[in-house]
Amino acid sequence: MDLVHCERVKEQEARSKKERKKEKERETMKKEETEEKSCTVVKTEAIQIEAVEAKDKAETKVKAEGVGSGIQRQSKTKVGKNNNNSKWQMRFDQCKAFAETMGHCKIPTNYGDNKSLGIWVQEQRRNYKLIKQGKEPRFKMTDEQMERLDSIGFHWGYTPDPNGSAESDASWDNNFHALVGYRNVHGNFDVPVRENGTTMTTTTTTLTRLATWTRVQRNQKYRRDSKLKCFINKKRIDKLTAIGFDWDGPRKLD
Repeated sequence: MDLVHCERVKEQEARSKKERKKEKERETMKKEETEEKSCTVVKTEAIQIEAVEAKDKAETKVKAEGVGSGIQRQSKTKVGKNNNNSKWQMRFDQCKAFAETMGHCKIPTNYGDNKSLGIWVQEQRRNYKLIKQGKEPRFKMTDEQMERLDSIGFHWGYTPDPNGSAESDASWDNNFHALVGYRNVHGNFDVPVRENGTTMTTTTTTLTRLATWTRVQRNQKYRRDSKLKCFINKKRIDKLTAIGFDWDGPRKLD
């Protein structure tokens, strides 16, 4: 009996030892899990703090951005949290101030007095070009924003004609003045297109080009009114309307 009793005692001690070992392992695992969760929380909080600090620095940098020129100082619009509208308004005011000071709104992309404005102007032109080409714009630009920029004579740098080439401001102004000259002489805007069999001379060539140009303007305004892809802007429409241009005349190109 003593031998049997001793064996049972040994078995019980062995089981107790195994249970204590397992319990110790479980406690160790729980401790490691707790430490791991704690580290994760600390890392998450650190990342959140860094993000907040970065945001604060960015906002501070925008608000403290230097207005190195007299033109830039004229803009009193502050940049708020609603960056899209407030920042656009700030840049628009700077463009307007530039136009009032310089007499035009052809702001260079490498504008030394305000490099950030030059970069912004370049982005507006690129986006405008994509919109007029019927492509996906880089960012949203509303019709109202384009019209507001048009109203101060903003230079888009992209005016494609129906053949896919670009008509510069200088070229458009030359054609406009030629049309005014024709109106002053003939009293109307019915510039004749050369008919078949007509001898080509310097005069007929010039008139044919001018007749084509007037039709292009009518066609472009029609496309703009129909909200189709076009290149004519409000400033050019207003200039032609101011001289009594006949928008209802022929607009189809033969």
